[in-house]
Order: sequence, then C-alpha cells, then structure tokens
Amino acid sequence: MQDSNNRIDPRIVRTKQMILQALLALMEEKGFDNTTIADITQRAGLNRGTFYLHYRDKFELLAQAQAEMLEGLTNRVGDVNPIALLQGLNTNEPFEPIVCIFDYFIEHADFFRVMFGPKGDHSFAITLRNLMGDNIYKKIIAVHLREEQLLIPRDYLITYITSANLGIILYWFENGMKLNSHEMALMMTRIMRWGPLQSSGLLDALSAPNEIKE
Repeated sequence: MQDSNNRIDPRIVRTKQMILQALLALMEEKGFDNTTIADITQRAGLNRGTFYLHYRDKFELLAQAQAEMLEGLTNRVGDVNPIALLQGLNTNEPFEPIVCIFDYFIEHADFFRVMFGPKGDHSFAITLRNLMGDNIYKKIIAVHLREEQLLIPRDYLITYITSANLGIILYWFENGMKLNSHEMALMMTRIMRWGPLQSSGLLDALSAPNEIKE
C-alpha cells in the first residue's frame, strides 16, 4: 500500500522487517530447509494470512530479501571507479568507496552474517563474488591490460582476486567483525596495491640475504 506521495506504508515496511528478522533468526538456528511458514509467523508474532499478503512462500521471501541486499550493494560497488581505484591506492589511507561498501555490510550485518554462516545460503556468497568480479576487476583488467600481457588466463585471474577478497569478508564475519569499516578498507587497499606477499612482508623477507652463521 502506498500513499498519494508514492511512499510505502510504514506499517508494511515494519511487517516485512519482522518477517525477515524471524526468518534470519530461524535460519541461524536450524537452517532454511527446516524452517516453515508456521515457524516464521510464530516467531514474528503474526498470522499466516499476514505472511501471504506479502509473499507466496518462504522461497520468495528469501529471494526478495537477497535481491534487495544485492541491489544496495551493487549501488555501492558501482561507485568504485576502476581507474580512480588504481590511481588513488595509498597504503596509508583506505579507498573511500571501499569504506562505503564495508559500511553497508555493517548496516545489514544480521542479514549477511546469516547468509555467510554455516546454515546460510552458500550460493549467495558466489553471487557476491561474481558481482565484485563483474563490477570491479573485469573493468580494471579490461582498461589496463591486453590479453597478451596477462601471465595467466583472464578468468582465472579474476576468480583468484575475487575469491581472495570474498574470503577476507567471510573471515571478518566469522570472527565477529572486530575491525571497523575503515580498518577493513585499509587492509583491502593495501592488498590490492601490493598483493599478499608484499603486504605481509614475506617478499622482502624472502629476498633478503641469509645471515651468515659462524
């Protein structure tokens, strides 16, 4: 229901939030497959009729929630200009659009924590990885590297980079999101600037001459 100014009725927004929060709590407890409509409505304190006013079934509920979250995240990722990213990489300051992406993760932490958790939807993480690849790394490589300049096939390179970044994000959630968005963005900026070996100091350590032992 919308008013004359095309604003969604806040009561509907509130009801849908209650339904989603109930689903997330239940997924975290026993997984999506073992969660029923009755479970969701009971946890949300609503009747089944109210649920069916908004969703056909639990699958549509989950699909809509994922689509909305991905749309918001796509908007943030879309703000990352590949050329500006490469030109603005500074190992002492995080790239601001990356900070905004982590702010989005924090804003919707309950949703992402469940989706990335052991009882979440693992296909969602793959979708996120592909989103990062399509909107950031494919563009960077396309702009700055010709095919003959690549030392490994383009698709393998993009898969490696996006999987590594996703792995950092998943680890962050698994460990309670102890670092803030600025700290996470700075770490990602440094890794993108220098790569894992240089960022860790291993490259310098490996290239240093061995100490002479008596």
